[in-house]
Amino acid sequence: MLGRFATNVFMQTVKPAEYSALNIPSWLSFGFAWDSGWYSSIALNGYPKAIAPVYAFFPLFPLLVGFITKFSVHFMTAGFLINIVASFLASLALYKLAREFLSENLSLYTVLLFLVFPMSFFLFSFYTEAVFCALSFWAIYFARKQSWAYASILAMLCTATRLVGLIVMIPIILEYLRVKQYSVNKFDYNILWFALMPLGLVSYMIYAHSIVGSYFAMFEAYKLGEWSYQSFQPNFILTLIRSAIQVGKTGEFLVLLPLLCWFGFATVIFVLRKKLPLSYIVYSVVSLIFIVLNDNVTSVNRYVLPLFPVFIGIVMLLKNKQLLLTFLIAIFMLCQGVFFVMFANGHWIG
Repeated sequence: MLGRFATNVFMQTVKPAEYSALNIPSWLSFGFAWDSGWYSSIALNGYPKAIAPVYAFFPLFPLLVGFITKFSVHFMTAGFLINIVASFLASLALYKLAREFLSENLSLYTVLLFLVFPMSFFLFSFYTEAVFCALSFWAIYFARKQSWAYASILAMLCTATRLVGLIVMIPIILEYLRVKQYSVNKFDYNILWFALMPLGLVSYMIYAHSIVGSYFAMFEAYKLGEWSYQSFQPNFILTLIRSAIQVGKTGEFLVLLPLLCWFGFATVIFVLRKKLPLSYIVYSVVSLIFIVLNDNVTSVNRYVLPLFPVFIGIVMLLKNKQLLLTFLIAIFMLCQGVFFVMFANGHWIG
């Protein structure tokens, strides 16, 4: 029934004829749709000499893909290999982060929950999810271990991957303040490493200016027709209310799914606000607000994937309810299967 409902809702597909010219291997075509086209354009052709929608997409992932293609590797194969490695690294970091709060067995459940989350098929698609999760998870892990240089370098790479990478700076700084007991008198030279963190974004801005004469090309790209549905709306509560009303009137699945994810993640963070570190809570709250500042909830169900404290929190809440945890994992797997088939057939899902 869910599959039939989804098919009725997502009638528009995006498999343009020009995609055939890319000679994508059939066994990898499942992971190429929608935003994949923008990333492949950057990887193969670089950024254009005029402000275009493609500037909304940050350079690190396509740069990695482009580098590997220099060795006669197809860009989709390169992207798949990058995301396989990144997904493994993200899972390893998540396990290490979870071990601070959970047993070895429950930490493995946390990783499993992350991998079967309904939107986790994006980890293996031609998107930035896997790379961003790997970089952000390890950055915060190293911050917890007080390895400020590693944390800062990885945060810098986060800001070269997505704009939301700037938020990764927050838990790192909060961890430093916690270690220094919030006393300026205890600050040391390690704080200088933090200057590296925004350089991923700054470098992209400088590059954009050198090409199109604007430091803010990534923002100006949203003024173009392709992104007409995106507009900055600081009143995120109003956005959520409007989206909920829209669901009530139309039952639109594309709005309902992101709303469920947003409120589900927000609920877990609220319930565990006193059991998780302050840095995790602030990181999650700021991230949840940031992803709904564009006057809609489009793709929120995908954007919540890097919020690792929620996956740890769910297992913490259900650690004594093994049957319920297993049932949740099964539901996640079923939903991921349905959404993956839809995405692979060109339907918008997040």
